[in-house]
Amino acid sequence: NSPRFEPERYTDRAKLTVNKANPNLKAKYDRARNYLEREQQRKLAEQEKRKQEAKAIQEQEKQAFFARKALREQGKHDEANKMLEAEKRNRPRSR
Repeated sequence: NSPRFEPERYTDRAKLTVNKANPNLKAKYDRARNYLEREQQRKLAEQEKRKQEAKAIQEQEKQAFFARKALREQGKHDEANKMLEAEKRNRPRSR
């Protein structure tokens, strides 16, 4: 009958032993972990921000499209073309 292997128990015990033996190491690992968590949060926030910006740009383009469509339906093709040209000039280069 071999004892059941519970990795959590052994890793926790090992951590306690290391922490007692070397408190500086614990502080070092805690700092590293906190830093990585902050980095991950920052990356997620940036990603979310980019998503929101892309959504906003898409919405603006959609509105502009419908505005041009309405102008064309009224027969004001020149104005619609001017709007399109202005949009092309102001559009940021895609990465």
